[in-house]
Amino acid sequence: MLLAGHILLHRADPDEPHAVHPGAPTFAVEVRSEGDDGPAAEAQMAAKRADYFEAGTMVVWDVDPVAIRIREYHRDLPTRAVEFALGDHADAEPAVPGRRVAVDRIFA
Repeated sequence: MLLAGHILLHRADPDEPHAVHPGAPTFAVEVRSEGDDGPAAEAQMAAKRADYFEAGTMVVWDVDPVAIRIREYHRDLPTRAVEFALGDHADAEPAVPGRRVAVDRIFA
């Protein structure tokens, strides 16, 4: 399997903050397992991102703990990655407005 785990973020309805939210997450994080590299793994990851974007997800992070990097993809430019490495601050704009996190903290 390509991915070790994932995190999904849905925007909450202020009138129903504990409700189950149908549909695609606003922001998705996919975490790779060791050995999830090479052409086959990249093709699987691209297909997974395409599924997210087709469903309406705005931003997907591809987190690679072996390479110690995060690649951020946006629905409007699904094949162009913004890469974050140690020393950088990653964001998930516009899915998570105004929030940034140190990459060093993610991989600590």
